[in-house]
Amino acid sequence: MESDKSLLVDLQISATNKLMEALVASEKGMRERVELLNEILFELDSEGRLLFVNSAWQKITGLKDSPLSKHLSDFFYFEDQDILDVNFKSNISSNLLKKSYKIRFNHATGNMLWVELSLSHMGKNFVGVIRDVTQHHQDQEEMRFLAHYDALTKLPNRTLFLDRLTQAMTICDRKNQSLALAFVDLDNFKKINDTHGHIVGDKVLIHISNVIQAALRKGDSLSRISGDEFIVLLNDLDEINESSIILERILATTSKPFMIDETSIQLSCSIGVNFYPKDSSNQEVLIRHADQAMYQAKQSGKNSIQYFDTKTHYSFRVKKEASSNILNAIKRNELELYFQPKVQLSDLQIAGAEVLSRWNHPTKGLMLPGEFLPYIENDQVSIEHGKWVIRSCFKQLNQWNLMGRQDQIFINIGAYHLQSKNLMAFIKDLIKEFPEVSPSQIGFEILETSAFEDSLATSQLINELRAYGFMFAIDDFGTGYSSLTFLKHLQVDFIKIDQSFIFDMLTNPDDMAIVKSVLALSKVFNRKVIAEGVESIEHLKALINLGCDYAQGYLFAEPMPVSDFENWCDNFDKIKQPWV
Repeated sequence: MESDKSLLVDLQISATNKLMEALVASEKGMRERVELLNEILFELDSEGRLLFVNSAWQKITGLKDSPLSKHLSDFFYFEDQDILDVNFKSNISSNLLKKSYKIRFNHATGNMLWVELSLSHMGKNFVGVIRDVTQHHQDQEEMRFLAHYDALTKLPNRTLFLDRLTQAMTICDRKNQSLALAFVDLDNFKKINDTHGHIVGDKVLIHISNVIQAALRKGDSLSRISGDEFIVLLNDLDEINESSIILERILATTSKPFMIDETSIQLSCSIGVNFYPKDSSNQEVLIRHADQAMYQAKQSGKNSIQYFDTKTHYSFRVKKEASSNILNAIKRNELELYFQPKVQLSDLQIAGAEVLSRWNHPTKGLMLPGEFLPYIENDQVSIEHGKWVIRSCFKQLNQWNLMGRQDQIFINIGAYHLQSKNLMAFIKDLIKEFPEVSPSQIGFEILETSAFEDSLATSQLINELRAYGFMFAIDDFGTGYSSLTFLKHLQVDFIKIDQSFIFDMLTNPDDMAIVKSVLALSKVFNRKVIAEGVESIEHLKALINLGCDYAQGYLFAEPMPVSDFENWCDNFDKIKQPWV
């Protein structure tokens, strides 16, 4: 019996030892697993002091000293230190203890971590987990920033601007004040990108945004909405004319030259302004009206300020509707080429014709260029019209060449089309499409003012096209920026004296002096001269005596459709008898 009792005790001791060994092994395995975690595991006493942390504490915080016995909140960013303290003191004995926190944590390097802290009751103590969510927080902040700010200039984008505008309008209504909305567009910014590249262009935009921002008052707002377009919001205006000083300051500061990567840059801007509640429209319409006023500033010569009014709005709508109608007319083949002959004065022989367009309007009948072309000036539709004219001319010359007629024609090309980057490629394609047409049969007439606007780019284009054999004429010479330097550097073949000087040259000594001066300059620079607006034999004889090279006008013929022009050429010997 005694031996059996002893055996039972031995078995109990052995079982107890094995159980203890298993518990120790289990605890050791659990601790090893805990130490492998990437999150901080911790235990707090009822006062919020640390009783245990795993090794992830040092990995995440960078702190080497033991944190045990210290309050967990001691390691929080100072603005967040009271979060746990207040929670513990208020809710320690209740079920109201918040289970999860997003707080800022101090790192040993002095940087700030964003962590997610979770807590749970365990008897009188608390256990929890701390996860490093800094990268996730930064990603969220970046997404939030990109949703409301422009990535390049760091200015508010359109979304945030609309929100600010809504708030400003509410304040205006409450305080019985006004606000100004200024749409700012940089003039000729495209040339910066084309000439210096987009990296320089981006630096220019950053510089301009800083310049405009510095010109504003505290409380005003600047946003970049796209490309080189900005919107300025001027708040708290007791009188709308208070805005003029700020707007003029923006205009002046943006036009000052500055350096980017050792390159001197000078720009200007066009500003369109609208006022609320003078214009009581909603936010989008207020912006659109300011944009329309800016467009008017561009049309009036750039580097200026235009204010929205109903007249501006009406003109914009009419222009937009007319542009759409003209584009549709091009697509429906309602346009037609007309030809006005040009005569060589030395022998009174045909020297080609100037090409003009007419619109066979379905309800208004035949419309002259002055009745529709002004509506598409400086508009994309003007490029479509110009492309239609040039291609139609190639096609017509091809037909004439096949008929054995060798004619020369001059095509008017607008400033907007002249400065478009695809013009050269378009003409090269036509050369390939119509190999029977020689470039020497075609001349391009460009206005003196448009050629002077970007003389370097215009000169490069002219030289490239003249290398193919195309001719060039400066139209309306004498009405723009006539200068010796201009004539010297622009390699054109012809100068056209504006008809306003020809009309009164026989009765007005000043006009006669201008005609003689142009003829003298043309000889110095080896350019041929074409006189426009010749309507009488007396004008014809005077121009011949002065040594003018060519003339066109109603004395010879009005612009004619192609069939009438062909008949006129065929019967020219009879037609010219009265002039001989």
